[in-house]
Amino acid sequence: MEHSNINAVDMHTGGETLRIIISGYPTIVGDTILEKRAYVKANLDHFRKFLMFEPRGHFDMFGALPVEPDVAEADAAFLFMHNEGYPTMCGHAVIALGSMFHDRYCVDQGIVEYKEPETEVKIQCPCGLVKAFVTCKDGCTDTVRFQSVPAFVVEVTMSHPENKSLNFLNGVIFTKQCPNEDKILELCVFADQQLDRSPCGSGVTAMMALLHHKGLVSLEKQKTFENPLTHSKFLSKVINTTKCGDKAAVVVEVAGNGYYTGKSTFTSEKKDRLNSGFLLV
Repeated sequence: MEHSNINAVDMHTGGETLRIIISGYPTIVGDTILEKRAYVKANLDHFRKFLMFEPRGHFDMFGALPVEPDVAEADAAFLFMHNEGYPTMCGHAVIALGSMFHDRYCVDQGIVEYKEPETEVKIQCPCGLVKAFVTCKDGCTDTVRFQSVPAFVVEVTMSHPENKSLNFLNGVIFTKQCPNEDKILELCVFADQQLDRSPCGSGVTAMMALLHHKGLVSLEKQKTFENPLTHSKFLSKVINTTKCGDKAAVVVEVAGNGYYTGKSTFTSEKKDRLNSGFLLV
């Protein structure tokens, strides 16, 4: 299938890639972000394969697609995509989207107003509204921290208390406690065997919720999470307790750095039989 030109900006957070689609995507139908996610999945999935799969992407590629937000306070809204489909949250993507030194996406594109010492960016994700705080000084940005939607622990039977479309397992996390009790090695495998190069923002959120549930971490106690392959680090702490439906939950803050790696225009040709993309597993 032939596609018109699609423009994208590439970034990474802790080594984990993010391809932000800037223009060239078809109109996305839906009143809510979850309806837009369902529409893209049902009608435009060939674009995900075109941009995420080889020869333009790779097995572990990750993408972000801007859409119109449907909550008034949101500065921007994004759908996420990977080798399997469309996850409802991505912490490393939120960090990248709120970040950059001189080529920031949300700030430089005029989506939010630049403020020192921090610029707040409210990003609507399929899981809900996520607040990101970008450290700003002398026109540049550094660390980005985001505050999660309520995170909670479930046992055996998986059921979201507020939205049944979120009833699925996103990934598996392998952890190892370091001799320094405030540092944890974390490796996350998600989607179709996709390996996170960063400590995984969503995974860190889940781990902090579990540690708090077990009484192993108190409010405002900071933990360092490190990916053992890339040695990239996220800092995290539980900043508040709350409820999600009838379940006790916490709000977790995760901090890291996102960096700009390039810009691309992706094209296709009619005779190219690999336009639909492919993956080597």
